[in-house]
Amino acid sequence: MIGHRMISFACACVFAQIMASVPDCFGQSVDSKTSDSRYFYADISTDSLHPEDTLLTFERKSSGGVGPGGSLKLITRQGEQTYSIKVSCRVQDRRFLADLSVKEVIGTDERELENLSQQLNMTDLQPHVFEIAKDPDGRVYRLTIIPRLIEIPQPKRFRADDLGFDGWTFNQSAVILNDQDYIGSIGMSTDGFSLCYVNIPGVAVVDFSLTEFTGSKPIGTLQNGVISIEHESNVLQIRGVLNGKIPQVLEGPYQVFVRWKPSEQSLEDARAMLQAQLDRLKTKIENGDSSLRPEVLESLQNRMDSDRVFIMHSGTRGLQKSEIVHP
Repeated sequence: MIGHRMISFACACVFAQIMASVPDCFGQSVDSKTSDSRYFYADISTDSLHPEDTLLTFERKSSGGVGPGGSLKLITRQGEQTYSIKVSCRVQDRRFLADLSVKEVIGTDERELENLSQQLNMTDLQPHVFEIAKDPDGRVYRLTIIPRLIEIPQPKRFRADDLGFDGWTFNQSAVILNDQDYIGSIGMSTDGFSLCYVNIPGVAVVDFSLTEFTGSKPIGTLQNGVISIEHESNVLQIRGVLNGKIPQVLEGPYQVFVRWKPSEQSLEDARAMLQAQLDRLKTKIENGDSSLRPEVLESLQNRMDSDRVFIMHSGTRGLQKSEIVHP
């Protein structure tokens, strides 16, 4: 059903081209908690042309767009005359309606042009063209409203046949917890292994794959190189993810299957293990081991100094045939 249940950007104003005047977009609000996959939208523009020589005389004045629950205001000029155009859209009884208001601006006053101002039914998605003004030489100033449906791509089941493989490549991919805590990065290539895991002490051990496996749920999404996993009150995001033996970004969105297990290791125990590891590495350096990179010690020390959670370790492995859930 196409109605009041629209996604939040259904009424976002999109200003595709602004040449002579500035559109205003205001007053838009809709329910963002919806699964509707399509919604109405209207592209609105003003232009002028001489009908007898369109190629040489056409001029785009201003343009924008608006969806249900929103309003768009355009200003267009004909010589010394100025016109204010406002289009307010809504959905009512499955109909896409718009209130069109056209006013001539005279100084600080505005005069409604009653022959143009009206309610439009745009449900049939047919264009509406209005002549706003006309020059003595025949140049016409027009308003064009083109309604359309926008369809939102929905997450779909990943098929290995899409690329021939479903491996992962992480090139120091940043891991973000709950949209605010950077908890580390992942740098590895799965080399054809399709299941990855991240151990976050005090939070969870998270297994994830594009292939459905036993105990997993489709609570993740891969889109444009970003994995987003939502589990209860936690949101885990991994950015900069590449796929395939020839690393590339999958546009998606694709489902990511996830097995979220509570961590059996407390944050305190993890810090104690890090401290012991740090002490061993420092001892090796003191004994003349020059193979250790300074950034490794720096990374461990930063984790120790921070009071936030961190990635203890991550890895990848292949899925056994018995683990794969066949559709």
